[in-house]
Amino acid sequence: MATLFSETKERRIRLRLSNEPGATSKLRRALDCIARASGLAADATFDLKLAATEALTNAIKGAPRDHVVDVAIEGRDRAVEVEVTHRGRFRQPAFGMETALEGESGRGIPLMLALMDEVEFTSLRRGGVRVRLRRVSA
Repeated sequence: MATLFSETKERRIRLRLSNEPGATSKLRRALDCIARASGLAADATFDLKLAATEALTNAIKGAPRDHVVDVAIEGRDRAVEVEVTHRGRFRQPAFGMETALEGESGRGIPLMLALMDEVEFTSLRRGGVRVRLRRVSA
C-alpha cells in the first residue's frame, strides 16, 4: 500500500508505505522527485536515498504486511528533509558502530549518522519512533 497525499510541485510528498515488495522503490522514486525539484546535488541525493531506505527498512523489518509507515519528504533550496514514522517498537542495537560493520545487519543507524547532515530519533508517546533525516548540498 502506497498512498501519495501531496503533489511534487509543492516539493512535498507524504507516503503511507507497508511491508510489501516495492515499498523502498516507491520511497526512492519520491526522493528523486523532491531532490530534483529542490536542486539537491546528485551525491547528496544518493546519500539521502540510502539513509532513508535504511530508516524505512528498520521500520518495516519483521512487521506484518499491514503495518503502515508514514513518510514525509520536504524539499527546500538545495536541502531535503525526510521523516519516517512508525507505530511499532524500536529496537536499539545492542552493539556499537564498530561491531555493526562486522555483522549482517545493524548498519542502518551508523549509515544514517555518517551520511546525513542531521539525524534525529524521537520516541512517540503512544509507541513508535520518528526518524528525521536532513541532507543539504554543499
